[in-house]
Amino acid sequence: MRRLVDHWWLVGSALLAAVIVLTCVLYAGVSDSHRQQQRATQHQAVLVLSQSVHDVLARELALARVVGTLPGSPEARWPVLSNIVMTQPLVNSTAFIQPVSERDRAAFERQTGLRLVESPKPGVLRAAGRRPLHLVLTAYRGVGPGAPPLGLDLAANAPRRNLLLEAARTGLQLATPPMEFLGRKRPTRGVIVYAAVRDQRGRLKGWVTAVYGARQLASMVTARMPGVHLTIRDGASTLISGPGAVSDRAAVIAVAGRRWSVWAEVPGSGISAVPWLVLSLGLTLTAAVILILRQAATGARDSNQQLAIRDAEQSALGQIATLVARGETPEVVFTSVADQIAKLLNSLTGAVSRFDAATNRGTILGGWSEDGQELAGMVYALDGVTASAQVFRTGRPARTDAGYDSGTDPITAVVTKLGGRDGVAAPITVAGNLWGALGASYGEGLIPAGVEVRLERFASLVGLAISNAEAWDRLERQASSDPLTGIANRRTFHERLSAEISRAERYGRHLGLVLMDLDQFKAVNDVHGHQAGDRVLVLFARLLSAQSREGELVARIGGEEFAWLLPETDQYGAYIAAERVRKAIESTPFEDIGTVTVSAGVCSTENARDADMLVGDADRALYCAKESGRNVTCLYSEGLGPLQPGGVASPTR
Repeated sequence: MRRLVDHWWLVGSALLAAVIVLTCVLYAGVSDSHRQQQRATQHQAVLVLSQSVHDVLARELALARVVGTLPGSPEARWPVLSNIVMTQPLVNSTAFIQPVSERDRAAFERQTGLRLVESPKPGVLRAAGRRPLHLVLTAYRGVGPGAPPLGLDLAANAPRRNLLLEAARTGLQLATPPMEFLGRKRPTRGVIVYAAVRDQRGRLKGWVTAVYGARQLASMVTARMPGVHLTIRDGASTLISGPGAVSDRAAVIAVAGRRWSVWAEVPGSGISAVPWLVLSLGLTLTAAVILILRQAATGARDSNQQLAIRDAEQSALGQIATLVARGETPEVVFTSVADQIAKLLNSLTGAVSRFDAATNRGTILGGWSEDGQELAGMVYALDGVTASAQVFRTGRPARTDAGYDSGTDPITAVVTKLGGRDGVAAPITVAGNLWGALGASYGEGLIPAGVEVRLERFASLVGLAISNAEAWDRLERQASSDPLTGIANRRTFHERLSAEISRAERYGRHLGLVLMDLDQFKAVNDVHGHQAGDRVLVLFARLLSAQSREGELVARIGGEEFAWLLPETDQYGAYIAAERVRKAIESTPFEDIGTVTVSAGVCSTENARDADMLVGDADRALYCAKESGRNVTCLYSEGLGPLQPGGVASPTR
């Protein structure tokens, strides 16, 4: 013992050396772990960025293919389709660019009310043996100021023009180098990505474009990995500039024909770099480092769990968005949403319901329950205890605690049977109006924190699906009816005619056709004006529709020419019907005009083999009615004579 006391400094030195060695060993191990974590974090950041960008680009490309295969012109569909594009988390704005020939330029300006922006440089693409071509911006949707003028001729911009043509030639998505755009408060940087739109025959219809902002790109990584700073360069151009210096080690990713160099900077973990300066606190510092590492490990585990939950939610939202983009019926979307939220939020039930204030009832349109019981069609009182009923009364997300115990609705019995007592719901809005609710039920005290916010994200997609379905219905009605009279138009008539001809042939039935033309209608317009003429057309269409039976089709196929399809009717029966209408028109006074008469030509499949022959023979009969003094119904027969130049038949005198 004495020798130890005598050599205390040696013992102290040894202990001090042990503390130094232990501290250095621990620090070296932690530093190496930290460097590995930095490398892993940079790899994960680049992976998250690459997956996020490519997922969004894949959806844009899929949308471009869907646009080309939909009926009608893409620019007419764009108001609805742009809603889907703008739901993407990276998109600042979107547009549709259409190729327009020089010959169609004037028609384009008349129809859209736009004028092509003139350029001091030649803005027209010319190729041997071809007419000039313009690349015209026909639709735009975005946020913030600085929207480009519709009608902008992009052919004047040689780099952008070449990029558009290359995208059309290769069928690939191509991006511009980084550029600056006007934002809400300050300029922002980003890139434009082009995707060619082709129809089912492979013909070029235009391009779908989307602007991806730099800040949104960075947020896709920082949302999952807080504290990480990104630097992204495209060659010599910088898309995102980080706060620190750029190292030599960069990851390269390919994005829409460009190559981006990506650096991810990870802030330090706070570990002391000079433990030998605090030798007296070595053991305390070691304990502190262990505690910090333990806390970091716990935080990393929690972060991974949150990341997994967010990934699962994004995947579910992506599946629902795909159904909406494909134009699936709201019922399909409702059922899928109910199934997704129940599984994602680990609830006992999930349901999409619609409110009916007139009956004070909510009706479940799509649902999922843990025991497989069908929920669709169940109703509940809007003044009841459910969370959805509270949403109806407040218009805001709501939750109930042990509220199902006192409920009398059928749905409360289902939830109680599954062991549920609590519920949560979020509002579904359509065009700014409260439409219904998206709800889920849980056991007592088991509703997760923040579940209302997650429900609201799904509810917004349900509202979009409903809006899309209503928009498609309106477009279909507009495309199939005459805008003045409201009856079927020429396109609908020919589609129905082909179907009825096939049906008549298949079942051996007759099909009658009556073509009618208002007599002296030009004189009505010349004497009384076109507004009076329009009133005559509308009234005649109403009278003709009133005389038709269920299953028959009345259509306006020309200025004052109308067609009447009569399934299950032979030629004589069609003649009797046409005479009934002719006499009704003759005996009906038209305000401020007087008597209006109509001539009619009648034919049926008894004398015609196909649709073209049926229409041609009825037209010959109509011509004979006109030649016979008007206000006459003429029945087609072989004696109507040969076809004369102009597409009419001369009656046999």
